[in-house]
Amino acid sequence: MKRILIGHRGVGKSSLAQRLSIYQNLYGEPVPVYDLDREIEKMSGTSITEIFALMGEKAFRDMEAKTLTLLLRQKNYIVALGAGFPLDSFFTPRPFDKDLEIIWVRRPSDELGRIFLDRPRLNPELSAMQEFHQRSEERNQVYKDWAHWIYDLPEGQSFPSEVERAIFSNSINGLTGGMTILPEHASHFESFKSRQWRWDLDFFELRDDLLTDEELQKFFVLLEKNQILISFRRKSDSTMFREALAEGYRADWPLEMAQPAPAGIQIISVHDRGENETLFSVMDRLEKATSGTQMLKLAVEINDYVELEAGLHWQGMDPARRSFLPRSKNGKWSWVRAWLKDRQYINFIREGSGSSSDQPTLTEWMAAPTKSTAFAAVLGSPVIHSFSPVEHRECFRKWNLPFFAIDIQENEWPTALPLLTKLGLSAAAVTSPLKKLAFVTCAQKSALSESFGALNTIWRNAEGWSGDNTDYVGFRTLLESLGGSPADLDPIVIWGGGGTLPVLKACLPTAHAYSVTKGQPRSGESPTFPKTLIWAGSPTGSLPPTEWRPRLVIDLNYRDDSLAKEYGQRVGARYISGLPMFKSQASAQQAIWQKEFK
Repeated sequence: MKRILIGHRGVGKSSLAQRLSIYQNLYGEPVPVYDLDREIEKMSGTSITEIFALMGEKAFRDMEAKTLTLLLRQKNYIVALGAGFPLDSFFTPRPFDKDLEIIWVRRPSDELGRIFLDRPRLNPELSAMQEFHQRSEERNQVYKDWAHWIYDLPEGQSFPSEVERAIFSNSINGLTGGMTILPEHASHFESFKSRQWRWDLDFFELRDDLLTDEELQKFFVLLEKNQILISFRRKSDSTMFREALAEGYRADWPLEMAQPAPAGIQIISVHDRGENETLFSVMDRLEKATSGTQMLKLAVEINDYVELEAGLHWQGMDPARRSFLPRSKNGKWSWVRAWLKDRQYINFIREGSGSSSDQPTLTEWMAAPTKSTAFAAVLGSPVIHSFSPVEHRECFRKWNLPFFAIDIQENEWPTALPLLTKLGLSAAAVTSPLKKLAFVTCAQKSALSESFGALNTIWRNAEGWSGDNTDYVGFRTLLESLGGSPADLDPIVIWGGGGTLPVLKACLPTAHAYSVTKGQPRSGESPTFPKTLIWAGSPTGSLPPTEWRPRLVIDLNYRDDSLAKEYGQRVGARYISGLPMFKSQASAQQAIWQKEFK
């Protein structure tokens, strides 16, 4: 066991390393775990922040290299590296240990950026967020070059899980679905043979536009004929693929290439829409391009929930022959593909980027039960950062229900909820900006949610949708964790609020609410210099005046990119994350669902 974990700051490498040690101990094989930064601090007797401040980044990098060299001399180890560790200069001139695995740990929120209050700044002239993004692109390329494989760490995964254990012990089999072979699989071919090749997937897709002929040949030699799906994508002919087609390999021919498709093609697909072309027109073109015996794959961009419903209806009319793979620019439809798991002939999972952001990750695929008749979800926009799927997944497992993160904007609610209800949505956590819309939708509501005019917890029964509000419980718990009484926080300003504002005012009746968009009090006068600022607006919204200089900033967000952190840092305030509030209200949600579904 020789593993190095790489990835961006704050992604969770250190806590993952501890969980990997727990998994190894289950097999009676204890492995020493190291966080490289902590080892440097122990050996030097100095904090990382002090090293940067007193000696500079170069001295720190020298310490990193020397410390890691010592750790790698051991027989077994798991080491979490700092985000900026110079992999190129460290490994390039050295013999590479063939038993060593380098794993890139990623989270969806990597793309949002992160703000840190307890880590050294490398460029104080930039904001914390600017600094993160400035270095992330370059680091992404380094991670991609060196990683043997990528682990898509779910947001909020801070405790051991059976799915994670199976991924890292490589005890995956009977996975179903398919995977597109990418250049990184070819560059780390031995790792592919020891991992993905053994997962018993339905097929591996070889695309002539992604791999060179030399790379393709590797996989033609390794894989059995029944494991391969060849997908034509080049405008020019691929001799290797033409020969494979003649030998009876499964093949996908897109409408974007010359028609009619050559003899022997089993799958006809479409990936592009003409300018202003309707989805129904695309479906019609696809049907007309087949002889009536081929499988059909509809994989175009889907613009809204109306088109999503049309695509699902099309697929459901002939699921043995039709496969629907909705695409988007931001992975919005990955939950749909997970819902269609084992319901259609063609479906894909991804490890890392995959060939589409709408392909479910390995964890999402493994966590989704097969052909479940219902599901639960977190509804809101955005939801890529949400901890709710991890927080609630075990709760719904007892009912064999998957838990998805479903992105719904305010204007989509009237078409999205009826479709989700038809598909089998049975319960949901509702987040911004949908809390007031959910309140209007529910026929039955708790007295607490009635008093607030908003709710965050819904479930469906024979009478329709019912709802409740657990934000009040969550916020009260957060306030109690601070000690003292609410009066000790006065004077208080609430920055933003939206659907949560009535809850906040019920807990803090003396607080003054501010409109984020206008930067003005919502009503009456407000304190010139508040002692406490409750950040209840968007994590990326505008900053309050720095001259306020509150002593305490309470952030109702738990996102790593929340500008409330940066504001607190600027004014020298103590910062409190909204994570305790989330945990408390999520626990209250589970109690409600368990009572309703027992």
